[in-house]
Amino acid sequence: MSPGSVINHSKCNLLRFNTKASNFIIGEDEEYNPLKLRHSGFEDEIVTNTNEDSTQQRKINKMPFKVLDAPQLQDDFYLNLVDWSNQNVLAVGLNRSVYIWSASTSIVKKLCETPIDDMITSVGWSNKGQHLAVGTNSGETEIWDTNHCKIVRTLNGHLGRVSAVAWNGSIVSTGSRDRMVLTRDLRCKDSII
Repeated sequence: MSPGSVINHSKCNLLRFNTKASNFIIGEDEEYNPLKLRHSGFEDEIVTNTNEDSTQQRKINKMPFKVLDAPQLQDDFYLNLVDWSNQNVLAVGLNRSVYIWSASTSIVKKLCETPIDDMITSVGWSNKGQHLAVGTNSGETEIWDTNHCKIVRTLNGHLGRVSAVAWNGSIVSTGSRDRMVLTRDLRCKDSII
């Protein structure tokens, strides 16, 4: 599968929300509104918010109503394989590939794939949500333009896996297993701060 390709949900379970229509109920006097669907059989927890001026109560479900199927998601405390952008897009690193899922359109795209001897170890969205930093086991950090599904830049300098990525405007910081934190300004050609 090539970068930027769209996945057919009917053939694949990858990054698909699992909802069962039989779990939702609507009262007899209510109109159908997808924003107000509730679960049957789940108990709600009542949370009390107290402010100086007023006390408000709201119900919060104890059980999720959507479940993300993400096969091959590594269970490793030192990897950061899931990140949500401010544009409501989820990035998930699964083994050697990065997939992005748009919550507004429910479209899943494969963004990139590493060589067979490498794997994804971290993902991190930029503040504006257009660029995604992808850390790898080989120590490289790739900056991707997710709107065009193209790599913008490859950052080297780490000797171990890149386990953490953080953005501050055009500055990206990466933390690695080699015990180094490298901070780079992407406006400059090859500057490590």
